Amino acid sequence: MKTEYFRERAGLGAPSVIIVVALILVLAGTLYYAISNYYTQGESDLAPKQNATMKPDTSSLVESGNTATDAPETKTFTITGKSFSFSQKEMRVKKGDTVKINFTSTEGFHDWVVDEFPGAKTGRVQTGQSTTAEFVASETGIFEYYCSVGSHRQAGMTGKLIVE
Repeated sequence: MKTEYFRERAGLGAPSVIIVVALILVLAGTLYYAISNYYTQGESDLAPKQNATMKPDTSSLVESGNTATDAPETKTFTITGKSFSFSQKEMRVKKGDTVKINFTSTEGFHDWVVDEFPGAKTGRVQTGQSTTAEFVASETGIFEYYCSVGSHRQAGMTGKLIVE
């Protein structure tokens, strides 16, 4: 008798309880997916994938000692951008090298920018589109590259360009 009194007062029937439980399960599933996607999106990016093309400059060979000097080279990197991350977190070049960036967006609207070097900026591209940038690494140091679209940089879409 007391149970019936509370059931009538609470107004909760079986359909209401089922709807509440279903909403909780949907929210929990969405939260789980978002968190697991956030923490696993960068795992494949842990090992840098440098795709540098090094062309030896035969004009820098010294005939008397048969030793080569460290002549500037053109280094080409193929980078993809996806949801708040780049395919490469670090790139290494030498001072004076020409750096060519082949950039493709595989997910979303992105670009690739390094503020310290003239020409070190690609155009903004949509999913499936590609663009390039070419510049000379004229200073030594560690420089941040990033996506300048919206708040992508603040969300962690960055990397390091190391010029030795």
